[in-house]
Amino acid sequence: MVEEKGWMRKKAIWTKLTDTDLQDFPRLTWDELRQLTIGIYQLKQSQSYTQEHLNEEGMYSIYIHREDDSVLRVQLRSRHTSSKNYNIWIKTERSNISHTNIQWYCQCKVGARVVGCCAHVASILWFLAYWRHNSTEVKNQVLNMSTH
Repeated sequence: MVEEKGWMRKKAIWTKLTDTDLQDFPRLTWDELRQLTIGIYQLKQSQSYTQEHLNEEGMYSIYIHREDDSVLRVQLRSRHTSSKNYNIWIKTERSNISHTNIQWYCQCKVGARVVGCCAHVASILWFLAYWRHNSTEVKNQVLNMSTH
């Protein structure tokens, strides 16, 4: 869908979000995250990826599609190539009250996996669907971030 609709090339269709705009983003348990990632390797990397990419407000820079509010876009820097950025798209759809379908696509080498997901996607899902709902501590303190 990302390539089909040309979302990689279109910057004007995205609007920046705040934490309060994400109240409807699905909540996931640790076990549900493990099922999505097919293991814990990517989840172990999630905290450091998140620490690296949170802004001053303790949030990722997240953008929502202007015409389809079920689609989010986040851009993360590569850990291996400093000049490389990857776009990640996440689409959520509620199929009923207790089930949400989550789809994703990342531009990294392993991002288009059919099974599991890359660490970029895992870090965003970990932060949005799990950590921000389950943490009682201040985001910057939990992630050991400098507040200067």
